[in-house]
Amino acid sequence: MEWQPIETAPKDGREILVFTTYKADEFYNEDFSIVQIGFWDFGHDTSDPMWARPAGWMTTKIGNPSHWMPLPKPPTA
Repeated sequence: MEWQPIETAPKDGREILVFTTYKADEFYNEDFSIVQIGFWDFGHDTSDPMWARPAGWMTTKIGNPSHWMPLPKPPTA
């Protein structure tokens, strides 16, 4: 599996891996990048469609991911 541009990511609600870089601001002292499990939220849990991640009982915005890839298959017993 290779990282692909986020513009090619599925927007059907399925979970995928997303790569996002955050810039330093009032919450973060320095730039950092992170890989997360995310999905395209059509506005079901928010007022506007956005890249999101499940966070317990609510949905949290991921930001603006630049790349994605499918989730790997789970291990077999």
